[in-house]
Amino acid sequence: MNDCFGMLLKQIEDKRIRPSFDAMMLANQYLMWDLEYDMGCINEDLDSGSSAFHFEVFSLPNVEISCSACFSLVSFADNLVETEKGLKKTEPSRLS
Repeated sequence: MNDCFGMLLKQIEDKRIRPSFDAMMLANQYLMWDLEYDMGCINEDLDSGSSAFHFEVFSLPNVEISCSACFSLVSFADNLVETEKGLKKTEPSRLS
């Protein structure tokens, strides 16, 4: 996951976004460490038969769903121009 964030961050020129990405990447790294630790504990329990964990399996009915998402192929960062008064937003560029 952090590889994806890293690739995205390389393409974003707005340095104000970097702290948010750094925080997400750090949180993801902590999450991965936690998952690796938990997985190690579970595998150790399964291998040793110590029964420190209780495993329960259940089934859920298969429910067909559909979903939608909103996305844009327009880069809004490209639509900022520098003026004497600061940055000004312009109209999004159109895709050919």
